[in-house]
Amino acid sequence: MSYSNISLSHLTFSYEGAPEALFEDVSATFSTGWTAVLGDNGIGKTTLIRIALGELHAEHGTITPAPGSYITAYCPQETTQQPQNLDDFANDWSAETLQVRDALGIGDDWAWRYDTLSGGEKKRVQIACSLALAPDVLVLDEPTNHVDADTRHAIATAITGFKGIGILISHDVELIDAVADRCLFFERRHTGVGNRTVLTARPGNYTEASASLNRSNLAEARDLKNARRTAARIDSVKADRVHEAAQSAQKRRGDKIDPKDRDAFAKRGMAIYTGKDGRAGAASARIDSQVSAAHERVESLETAAKRYDGELFIGAAASHRREVVHMDAQKLAFDPLLQEQSSNDDATDNADSATPGLLIPELSVGPLDHIGVDGPNGTGKTTLITRIHAELEKMATSDDPLPYLFIPQETTDDDAKRALVSLERLDSTDHAQVLSGVAQLNSDPDRLLSGEAPSPGELRKLLLCLGIVTDAPEIIIMDEPTNHLDLHSIEALGNALGSYPGALILVSHDARFLAACTSIEWALARTGTVNSSLSIRLR
Repeated sequence: MSYSNISLSHLTFSYEGAPEALFEDVSATFSTGWTAVLGDNGIGKTTLIRIALGELHAEHGTITPAPGSYITAYCPQETTQQPQNLDDFANDWSAETLQVRDALGIGDDWAWRYDTLSGGEKKRVQIACSLALAPDVLVLDEPTNHVDADTRHAIATAITGFKGIGILISHDVELIDAVADRCLFFERRHTGVGNRTVLTARPGNYTEASASLNRSNLAEARDLKNARRTAARIDSVKADRVHEAAQSAQKRRGDKIDPKDRDAFAKRGMAIYTGKDGRAGAASARIDSQVSAAHERVESLETAAKRYDGELFIGAAASHRREVVHMDAQKLAFDPLLQEQSSNDDATDNADSATPGLLIPELSVGPLDHIGVDGPNGTGKTTLITRIHAELEKMATSDDPLPYLFIPQETTDDDAKRALVSLERLDSTDHAQVLSGVAQLNSDPDRLLSGEAPSPGELRKLLLCLGIVTDAPEIIIMDEPTNHLDLHSIEALGNALGSYPGALILVSHDARFLAACTSIEWALARTGTVNSSLSIRLR
């Protein structure tokens, strides 16, 4: 039996040991077609979907139809997770599977050598295996984290033909605009009593739905501003009437109160105005009611919670060196099938060598240079970054080591555990600075203190902030820094890195992100069947 929608009603969920619920009394409906799920890292997007799939159980709420009554397929963020039906897919040459293979450009041998594929190739295979299950519900969790423009287009083309209920958790605006029929926004909303998570569904792709959301947020901000003005005006009216009552009482009774003694005036005025002298009690009750109603309205109005601008580098400084990285012109050998850097002994500057690899000119990185590295998958971006990282590691043992921070494309559970231990061991000043940095990148520091494992996006932010505080780096190198980050976090990270006073080398497929925080482009391109080359230009 196929289903046209899945309804999640009034769900509440808390992780064990967490100080508060991850979300409370939220509802959502997923219908045939693609629904994009958007929200900040750690806000509960993946958790909600795991509840819908029956992998987690909510404390309260219902799911209709019940999990287990429909066929599901989940494609995770991490490409290290091999699809469970990979062997079946490798031996499936039906017309339907061949169509999926063709749409995603999957080589005949890819399923047999999954561990040797690039991140983008693994993602294609993961999606293909999910589609091959012909599920009622297909969930894609950040499917374009590791892919170039061609792969993104292939993924969009392949999933557009899916006829079931599609759920797309993504920060990729281009992909969402290409495939989504509606968007479900996870939002942190603020009232006078605190913040809470709400879910808001809006029709259309990201461009359409986010424009609608922004209009609503602006209207709510105007309503709150007007409500505050009304409350302030009524407060002022009450204060004036209290003062007037005190002055009238003085004239009637002939009491002498020092004109400068405003407290005495206020006490007498309040006594009269509230009816303690038998006068004006009804007027007091009316205006008190108006004051109470005005302030209750201010407290009840919800607006979008505050966001930050990514200010991280307090006290950071550029290196005293004229160069922080230098590499001679050479050919960096790597196996394009394995997507791995070869040993240093294989590197050569012989452009005519039959060894496949990346041809680079002489490279020099100054202490203020902000460099963005881009190019199609398989052209050697990670090979280049790995070699630079190796050179910096060599310098670490010299008499004049260069402080640096390197954050790779893939992180592990062990990385998360080490990061949390490092955070716990910091002194109070550094501990507070790291958590402040995490907040500046639009994540909730309290989640890191709850003991819950950070999401991949939260871990990237934590690693960056830890590295800044503990290492005082003069150069930061990040491979695909926007992977796993939500849209607001990408913007905050771009602002932060753009203001970094030291050197940057960033590898990314996100052209808008690189334009926001780098001024020099190292562009990699294929120059043959197995070779690629690097060119340098200013943005």
